[in-house]
Amino acid sequence: MYDLITEPTGSYDLTVKSIQLKQGGLYRCKALRYVESYTFAQVITFSEFNPTCTSNTTKNNEAVEAEYIEYSCERRYKANVTAKMQWRELSSGEDIKAKDESSNGIVKFSIVVEIKPSHNGDSFTCHTYFDKPQSRDNFADNIPINNNAFNETFTFPKLSVYCKY
Repeated sequence: MYDLITEPTGSYDLTVKSIQLKQGGLYRCKALRYVESYTFAQVITFSEFNPTCTSNTTKNNEAVEAEYIEYSCERRYKANVTAKMQWRELSSGEDIKAKDESSNGIVKFSIVVEIKPSHNGDSFTCHTYFDKPQSRDNFADNIPINNNAFNETFTFPKLSVYCKY
């Protein structure tokens, strides 16, 4: 199930083999030289390689001016940290406030956009990231917070916007 490899520096590398979704979470390792000294590692597991993202546009990504389009992304995961999603309009680079529909083990955020002529050729992105834990108790330093260790962004196809009349 795992390998524990001793490095020449005296540190250890833990390699988990064939990990399953349910095995995600916070792991601790007791230092053998010190009494009650622990190191923590966060193992984040996902049930699928990519998030499941949908929209109610046509299969050709066509939309009519003044219509509302809903975009949604979700991901099943297991960890002791909270996953979040940040939505952005690609052309303007502006963040869009999203509805958080997350529940235990599933991160899901959605947006509803009123289509304007300026959205023609535009796209929207959904970036998954992890929140910094509120407490430093049992804190793992390997959590990918605000860095490129975990950088996942889903980009929806560009829209073709048509006039309503």
